[in-house]
Amino acid sequence: MYPILFKFGPLQITSFGFMMALGFLTTAWLLRKELGRNKKDPELAYELVMSAAIGGVAGAKINFLLIHFDSVLRDPIGMIFSGAGLVWYGGLIGGTLATIYWANKLKLDVGMVAGMMAPLLALGHGIGRIGCFLVGDDWGKPTDVSWGIAFPIGIDPVDYPVHPTQLYEMTALFMIFAIIWYYRNKIETKWVPLWYYLVLSGIQRFVVEYYRKNDLFFGPLTQAQIVSIILIFIGSYGLYRHYSSQVPQRAGAKSNA
Repeated sequence: MYPILFKFGPLQITSFGFMMALGFLTTAWLLRKELGRNKKDPELAYELVMSAAIGGVAGAKINFLLIHFDSVLRDPIGMIFSGAGLVWYGGLIGGTLATIYWANKLKLDVGMVAGMMAPLLALGHGIGRIGCFLVGDDWGKPTDVSWGIAFPIGIDPVDYPVHPTQLYEMTALFMIFAIIWYYRNKIETKWVPLWYYLVLSGIQRFVVEYYRKNDLFFGPLTQAQIVSIILIFIGSYGLYRHYSSQVPQRAGAKSNA
């Protein structure tokens, strides 16, 4: 673990902050290329990624504060300005809303932007999970598997082996990125890649939750699993609507042949 990468007097650069910055820069660079490929101004990539970053961090923090509202009442300043509290689905909602708003402001096709950014969401999230691993946060349940890891000096310290769920998610998210990125030319650049992202990311988080240390929220499910089910449903419905609308067109094309 390397919680602190550099120190310059009172200023310190955490590995989590560094990986977050790397994630945003990487996604901005790729989005720039995608905008150019779609004959749009590549420089707009930085505005879109910045809006997603601001909305994502704000949404993640708000979600965290709502979940831990009792602690907020006891120590509002400490909770609001603490380094903790980047809840993934809050970030997804906040980032999505901010990106939609800014894409409209830039007069871009929102569906096109959604399709281009879908694989980049997985990539950026995966890079961020490396940061979680390096600072020793968001680890999983105790385990005796050979790859179990202890985080004695982590932000959330633990001195016994636990599932490195950060790495589980990182691996799954990089695979999701690779799949959607590879097939992006074979599927529409509008909403469809986003529907695939919602389904695949929802599945991976639902499965990884069984190895995380989150509390149960409803029956045998955690809050993240319930959100995952919602994301899978939204993505599946979007894919169903899209592909079912293609059937009459294909049938018509065959009849005219």
